[in-house]
Amino acid sequence: MKKRIVVVQGTLQMLVAVSALNFIKDRESGSSEDYLLVGSLYSNDEMFANAVLDSGKIWNWKKVLRLPVELEKKWEVAKPHEKSEILNTVRHLLEVDNVDECICSRTTQPANEIGTCLNDNLKVSIYGDGLGGVDGWFYNCKHCKKPDISYLLLPHEEHFGILKKLPYYVIPKDYFVKAIDQYIKMSDFFKFCYDFISQNHIQLMAKNSMLFLSTWSIITPSLEYYLSMHYESLKPFLDSHKTIFIKSHIREDRQIHEALLKKLESHSISVFDLCSIPYLQYIPVEVILKVLSFEKVFTFLSSSCISLNWLYGTNVILGKRDNIQPFLNDYFKKEPDPIHIFSSILKKLPTWDNKTPLYTYPLSQFLRKKIIEKLNYYYFLVKKNIKLIAKKLHLNNINRVFFQVPK
Repeated sequence: MKKRIVVVQGTLQMLVAVSALNFIKDRESGSSEDYLLVGSLYSNDEMFANAVLDSGKIWNWKKVLRLPVELEKKWEVAKPHEKSEILNTVRHLLEVDNVDECICSRTTQPANEIGTCLNDNLKVSIYGDGLGGVDGWFYNCKHCKKPDISYLLLPHEEHFGILKKLPYYVIPKDYFVKAIDQYIKMSDFFKFCYDFISQNHIQLMAKNSMLFLSTWSIITPSLEYYLSMHYESLKPFLDSHKTIFIKSHIREDRQIHEALLKKLESHSISVFDLCSIPYLQYIPVEVILKVLSFEKVFTFLSSSCISLNWLYGTNVILGKRDNIQPFLNDYFKKEPDPIHIFSSILKKLPTWDNKTPLYTYPLSQFLRKKIIEKLNYYYFLVKKNIKLIAKKLHLNNINRVFFQVPK
């Protein structure tokens, strides 16, 4: 009997992973024992972990293991013999010796790396970021096995040519819809949430309103920038909507979310905090919109804009890059540009053939990125060699002479 390890680090990932499992089950003959490995994504939020475990009820697992945050951090700095000890610990806790296959979102996070390393000869399958984004980080990863195949709902590239190198199957939408229906039926988190929504007539309130999906604060260098970015992005919609519903990122700090609410309310914006509904913060928005129908959804850095339009035909509005560019960290100012990717995919969805990638990373952007990387590398070499020469010649202030920009 095949033994399969499935790595999941969020409630949405659970829905996607189970969609892939059902798809694989219908394609392959024979039975399997499936083991669930739950990663933390560096979160110490117990409720977040419990929400992921709660979502796991939609599949019949042989064994479930939640990885401690400390173990994941230890893995990142561990030497080879220490990693072997960690793998032995995980095998012991899962009560499994040999694993035939690992299914994970991608292979470059501690929980995923651990899953792919549990056996030297296991097959590695990925289900992508969000509902099918595939990057190329695993080609440079020295700590894990590269994927053999991918199972994607909405296949799109976040690295040039990746889907030409990596074989993939497209999972039909029905499998994801089935996973959502199973979650609605079996999740205690959803049950508590839905009872609150029904008792407080929130469905009626949402009918002609706009839902704003705020993004994660790590993309901005400071809280002030984060708050200003959201307010500036919402400005065009304030006159046409009396109330704006807001849902924060699932891993957002509660204090930062409350600061955003106060910022908007200080400008006389009527805000309904969806996260004030018990347990809703931990439920995928793809499930929430099954019971709450909004007139439109606004976001700028959330792949949910794609999934909501694909699932429900939701009127999705993407923020303008120019409005948020000044507030972003340097890392998020680089390629790939998620707003460009999302808008391109939204244009293709109505006529998509359910086979070809919805977005292929442009060659021009790939070459530009490579040229910049090479120039930075050569600049580093030149600077390093000049410093060495200066040291031998006993020259002082070499940085000021060669590298300081004149005033």
